[in-house]
This record gives sequence, C-alpha cells and structure tokens, in this order.
Amino acid sequence: MNLDELRALAGITDRPDLKTAPHMAAQNKLKIEKEKNIDVGSDEWFQLWFKKEVPPLEMPRGFRGRKK
Repeated sequence: MNLDELRALAGITDRPDLKTAPHMAAQNKLKIEKEKNIDVGSDEWFQLWFKKEVPPLEMPRGFRGRKK
C-alpha cells in the first residue's frame, strides 16, 4: 500500500469532484423530492429536509441525572 492509497482511504484528496457524505445525502433528498413531486416550503418538504436522521439518545434504566 502506497501513500496515495492511504490518503484516498483517509479521505484526504486534492480532487474537488470527490463526493462527500453530506453532498450525497442532499442529492438523495432532491431525488425523493422530484419523485414525490414535493413543493419547496410545504410541510412535506420540511419533514423531508429537517427530520432527525439519528434516533434520540435514551438514558439507561435507573439513570436519574446529576445531583445538585
């Protein structure tokens, strides 16, 4: 394995055309928007673009927080 392969695996590149994860997520959302014919600014559009992708953190059972 040479230095160029290591840089590519680490995501260190000089190429601006390399697709990043946020860019791919936006492209996927635009594709869904076009397929479902969702208008910009509608309630469906806000749900598509601003919904939480990660489920909320659940506290372990018995955890009551920090005492004062």
